Amino acid sequence: MSALALATAVNAQEFSSYKPFAGNFTTELGLTGGLFNSEVELPEGAMLKGRYFLTDNSALRLGLHLSSNTVKENLWDNKFENKGVYTERASALNLNLGYEKHFKGTNRLSPYVGADVLLGFGGEKVQGDNTDGNDYRPNYEFTGKTSNFTWGVRGVIGADYYFAKNVYLGVEAGWGFVNTIDGKTTIKTTDNGNTNETEIKSAGSTLGFAPSIVTGIRLGFVL
Repeated sequence: MSALALATAVNAQEFSSYKPFAGNFTTELGLTGGLFNSEVELPEGAMLKGRYFLTDNSALRLGLHLSSNTVKENLWDNKFENKGVYTERASALNLNLGYEKHFKGTNRLSPYVGADVLLGFGGEKVQGDNTDGNDYRPNYEFTGKTSNFTWGVRGVIGADYYFAKNVYLGVEAGWGFVNTIDGKTTIKTTDNGNTNETEIKSAGSTLGFAPSIVTGIRLGFVL
C-alpha cells in the first residue's frame, strides 16, 4: 500500500512539472503560419524571447527582433554595355522588456497577461554608382542615409501549452501604442568629381494605437 502511494505521488509530481517554476528560464522563437495555415516558417528577421520566472506564476520577459535587408538593382545604358548599380540597405533592432502574470490554468496550459515597454532603432542607406537611382548616368555617384527611433508600451494576453516536459507552443496578442520618430537624412552626391552634401531635418513622427498579433506561433523551451 505504501509503495502504491509512493508511485502515485511520484507520477503526480512528474505530471505537475510540465510548467516552469520560480528560478526557471525559458527561451523561445516566434514562427509565422501554423494552425489554419499549412506553412510554418521563421518571420522576416530573428524574433527571440526569453523569460525569467520570479515565482511560479510571474516572470520578467525580454524580446529581441533583428532584421536586415539589401536590394541591388542594375541600371544599363541604351546599348546594355555599361551599367550603374543602385543599392538599398535597411536594418532594424527592436527590443521589448516587460512582465507577465500567469494564472492557474491546468497542468499543461499556462494562460497569462502582461505588459511591455518597446524600443526600436532603424535605419536605411542608399547608394548609387554610375546612376541617379532611376537611369544609368556615368560618373555620377550618391549616398543617402536616414534613421528612426521607436518607443511605446503594450499590454499582452497569451497562453503556453506544454505538450512535452519543458517544451511548449504558445500564442499571444497585444494592444498598445507606438511612436516612431524620424531622424535627419543626409545625402551626398558626386557628379564628374564635384561633390555636394545636403542635410534634411526630421520629417516628424508617427503615433499608432492598435491591436496586433505578437507572433503566429511560439515554440519554446524551459532551460
